Amino acid sequence: NKLVRSELYKGLKYPTGTMGEDLALIVPILYLSLKTSYINSPLYYYFYNRESVTKRKDSDSMQRSFLQFKSNTDIVLEFFAKQNDRDIYKKALNWIMYSVKTWISTTSNKRKKK
Repeated sequence: NKLVRSELYKGLKYPTGTMGEDLALIVPILYLSLKTSYINSPLYYYFYNRESVTKRKDSDSMQRSFLQFKSNTDIVLEFFAKQNDRDIYKKALNWIMYSVKTWISTTSNKRKKK
């Protein structure tokens, strides 16, 4: 759902895993972009797989997802640390902390319902 000039990928660390990998790329790309646009039209169809690895809620899968998310957010923080922009680094750190708290809260609520 994103169309990005290839030169924006140069020098970026490509994430691994299945949790938060798009975040680790799109946040730096948006920061580096001189222009962004939005098209309010479906250009492809997304298949939602209820059995996918990202939807599993067993302890091992949740721990693996969290560690992947942490690894990918570390990539974002590393990128902003290199930009020498303390304000944007602080905002990125606060956003990631909020995301982690939300993820933990959502995950623990889902586990309680079982």
